[in-house]
Amino acid sequence: MVKLPIFIALALVVTGSALAILQPWDDDVSGSGVDLTPTTLVAEFNVSAPLAKRIAALEGAIMTEREARQLLQNEVMVLTEELMRLDETLPAAAQNSAGDDNATDAVARRRNTVRNFFSTEARRTRLLEAGMDAALVDRVVLRESEVQMAGLRARYLAQHNVSSDADPDRGRSVYDVMREELGDNNYEKYLSANGQPTRISVAGVMQNSPAFDVGLRVGDRITSYAGQRVFNMGEFNRTVMRNAPGQTVVIDFVRDGQPMQVQVASGPLGIWGQ
Repeated sequence: MVKLPIFIALALVVTGSALAILQPWDDDVSGSGVDLTPTTLVAEFNVSAPLAKRIAALEGAIMTEREARQLLQNEVMVLTEELMRLDETLPAAAQNSAGDDNATDAVARRRNTVRNFFSTEARRTRLLEAGMDAALVDRVVLRESEVQMAGLRARYLAQHNVSSDADPDRGRSVYDVMREELGDNNYEKYLSANGQPTRISVAGVMQNSPAFDVGLRVGDRITSYAGQRVFNMGEFNRTVMRNAPGQTVVIDFVRDGQPMQVQVASGPLGIWGQ
């Protein structure tokens, strides 16, 4: 008798892979969740090294994380295809299970859910429902496939010790590409269509920090920093670090459904976010 639902199997494999691969860094749609500053990076980088070497080390670490994230994304694709093929054999097994009259229907529903979620038409429908223009939707779906194929090719070539540096999408996740190519408004729609948050939810405020001083609270949802739209903590951290000291920046956020603004000195804000 087949008892393990395919979604549980997929979740176990993907979760284990995510813990192993994504733990060191996280600078895309999920964000790190921490207001990173140079002091939090001491454990990873030698702060006594020349600045150029520290920057090179940081860039190398970020690239490694992005490649690992893309590998995980590719593994999900491969696992999904394998589970769908396996699922073809489950109805017969379920029919042979004594006393389980609903097993066949349950398997069929799971199979259809997997197929519907990952199908091109389902992706198009979600993007359209999120408010994206139909012509753009077609380009986005095509671009998703191109980036995913680039990842699969890079993985194949790496297996055979062949360089794939010529591919501009090598080591980039779909979210990285969409953030760069769609612009703020359409990227927000893209995130919404994929069930991702579009604002940074403040989960904690450090005492005596700039965030504490200007009155930011748990539950506030940050939308921009210094005029730059930010969608996750990784993006927020990079935006903070790009602004030179001695400036006054505006933070846009939403509290209880009302848009609000505060001004704060440039530099680490002192929040935990998600």
